[in-house]
Amino acid sequence: MLTKQKIYIKIQLVSYNVFHIKLLYDKLFILFKPFLLKRFFLPKKRKKFSVRKSPFAHSRSIEQFMLTEYRCCFILSGNCVYSVTKFFSSVFVKNVAVSINILEKA
Repeated sequence: MLTKQKIYIKIQLVSYNVFHIKLLYDKLFILFKPFLLKRFFLPKKRKKFSVRKSPFAHSRSIEQFMLTEYRCCFILSGNCVYSVTKFFSSVFVKNVAVSINILEKA
């Protein structure tokens, strides 16, 4: 039985490889589908990110690449918190930094 309580989840995905983000988003959608009330993307940001090469390399030049950040939001029914926690403790997606905020709403 679904509760009337809604859970608002904001997930921030950061990677330089858009494919990794897409992969994680697809997994999240499959997980959340039974509980999903609404989903949407917030605008994506692109940031310049610099990485210094290894000090053992002959050239110490700084490499720059674009880091892409997606924010996807899911509004879910209130009985899915366990599934969300279980998902994040069991899955690992290479090269994607994930931050998750769960805000309970009445």
